[in-house]
Amino acid sequence: LEGLEALHAENIVHRDLKPESVLIGHDGHVVLSDFEHAQLPENSSSISTAQLPVIGHAFQAPELLLGWAHGPAVDWWSFGLILCYML
Repeated sequence: LEGLEALHAENIVHRDLKPESVLIGHDGHVVLSDFEHAQLPENSSSISTAQLPVIGHAFQAPELLLGWAHGPAVDWWSFGLILCYML
């Protein structure tokens, strides 16, 4: 949660969170990876959803799949789906 909050505090939206993007180190610390599609919220509508990787679509928020304007909420949607997936 802290990593996602830190990104959003810097106005960065990951946009492609999926289980493969969440790494757990030997010490138990969780690290986010795969930032190639990260975007500032005010510029997020300038990249088409066709440029997003297909592998992430199962965990992406509806706004991204439909090409709508979006912000940090899309990362929280993905985070919630990842938690459900872990169960």
